[in-house]
Amino acid sequence: MLSFLRKNFFILFVLAAVMVLRIPSLFEPYWYGDEGIYLTLGMGIKKGLLLYRDIFDNKPPLIYLLAALADGKLYWFRSMLFISSLISTYFFYLLSKKIIDSNKATKISVLVFALFTTIRLLEGNIANAENFVLLPAVLGYLLAVKANLSRNYLFPGLLFSAAFLLKVPALFDFAGLLVFLLFFKEKRVKVKELALLVSGFLLPIALVSLYFLLKGAFEVYFNSVFLQTVGYLSSWETGSHAFNPILLLKSDFSIRSFILLFSLGGLWIFRKKLKEDLTLASSWFLFSLFAASLSGRPYPHYLIQSVPSFALCVGIFFKRINKKEIVGKIVPLFLFLLLTLVLWRYKFWIYKTVPYYKNFIEFSIGKIDKTAYFNFFNPRMSDVYILSGFAKANTLPSERIFIWADEPYVYALSQRLPATRYTVAYHIKDLKATNFVIAKLQDDKISLIIKDKKTEEFPELEIILKNKYRIIENIGDFIVYRRKG
Repeated sequence: MLSFLRKNFFILFVLAAVMVLRIPSLFEPYWYGDEGIYLTLGMGIKKGLLLYRDIFDNKPPLIYLLAALADGKLYWFRSMLFISSLISTYFFYLLSKKIIDSNKATKISVLVFALFTTIRLLEGNIANAENFVLLPAVLGYLLAVKANLSRNYLFPGLLFSAAFLLKVPALFDFAGLLVFLLFFKEKRVKVKELALLVSGFLLPIALVSLYFLLKGAFEVYFNSVFLQTVGYLSSWETGSHAFNPILLLKSDFSIRSFILLFSLGGLWIFRKKLKEDLTLASSWFLFSLFAASLSGRPYPHYLIQSVPSFALCVGIFFKRINKKEIVGKIVPLFLFLLLTLVLWRYKFWIYKTVPYYKNFIEFSIGKIDKTAYFNFFNPRMSDVYILSGFAKANTLPSERIFIWADEPYVYALSQRLPATRYTVAYHIKDLKATNFVIAKLQDDKISLIIKDKKTEEFPELEIILKNKYRIIENIGDFIVYRRKG
């Protein structure tokens, strides 16, 4: 036992640190919008609703299936991430040992990975798809670099498919591996091996597509997951969520594509002067950074996708730093410069980490009360919880409610499904679905409507509220309406 502890002290210490740093995430309130959407869709799936057709978001289905297991409970959803994070950290440790082959550099790499995927700085504490993607992506790379038989290439493909079914940009992690195998791996990869790798990637996606085809909902599934995702990539800069290649080119997409191809070309030119560990990490990093900046949005959780390859590059840099390999030193520095430029260009937000832990400690020791603890995340948290309790108390479990707000966690907290397939006001506005929503709200079965006074006016909704509903409660910025009669 002592021999095992001494031999594995470093990784056991890191895993213990990750556990401690993640404990506060299990006690956060329902404050983060994406999690609220996931949990609401998960509840809908458990009650027999069909994704995309009956209840909507625009990500692949796997994240909602995980949320369905949580049954609307944030604690269990975060617990899944807690376990996933520990496993992905351990597999990243094995991957670093395999690729870097330096004890000191491996430790540096693992510490970078564990820190940036755990703390609040890049939203490592949030049960977002990007955080769940880490496990299949890291394990996929590990199995791919360890593969010594043709059939072993099938399993990495399946794992990258799982990553893709969590979040579409995981496609670029897979692309980074393919480019490495085709152009930079010293031992030539056989056509059969590549075919198995690609087949493993495509098979689960094809099966999911077949499922929605058999359900008669392939078109809405394809539009939601693929076409609207492409439209989303350019919408930050162009203001449109519709799939439009012209608008996409008007964004920074073409410039980013050129930089990606230019960088890969440079790697290929100098490939004979570079070690295989660096070409693998660099290819992965370039594609993951491209994916992180794909939409031009400054959301910090997008950067999580680049953390594994960035951590490998950091470890390799320190491995090379005392050796006379000039190109091997320049390449990581170039990649770090590229990351800096991306951070500057898109002005990525970051979350303060020290106040986050301070808030949790003060709450744990009774220095602040629950209201102060909750309001650290959102000043309206107390109102949201009161509102959710009110909605739950004044409706039956089978009843649906409509919320004209961007607070999807009210559905999860109240354990009530939305009256339409949309969970947030911005989806209704962005997708120009107001007519669809109004038609649904004409249904006499919708007894409760909640309106956020700070959300953009919805004139057609106001007419319905005036004619068919009456105000029964005001809670902070929220007005609760009950159907007359």
